[in-house]
Amino acid sequence: MKLVVTIVHPEDSDRIVKSLAQKGYGTTCIPSTGSFLGQENRTLFTGVADERVKEVSSLIRSAVHWRSVENPGKTPDNSMVVDEDAQITVGGATIFVLDVDQFLRV
Repeated sequence: MKLVVTIVHPEDSDRIVKSLAQKGYGTTCIPSTGSFLGQENRTLFTGVADERVKEVSSLIRSAVHWRSVENPGKTPDNSMVVDEDAQITVGGATIFVLDVDQFLRV
């Protein structure tokens, strides 16, 4: 069994959860914040049989969108200047697939 941890833009999270639910995958969604731009994200947790990881990844990929946002100029902690372009592209998904030693439902 695997735990698929997905970090996405809030605008994409409902679409992903709905898409996964339609295929029978339960997902837990929690708010999170990215450190690079300090923007709000959603982190999704989905338990998946090993052989279903590719299907879940594909469903996630088809539900996310890229978008342009105003460049903040610096990271939230002012530790780094971000590229000077006025617009930057954000979105998509960051997906981690972790081995699960044991799954319990109590």
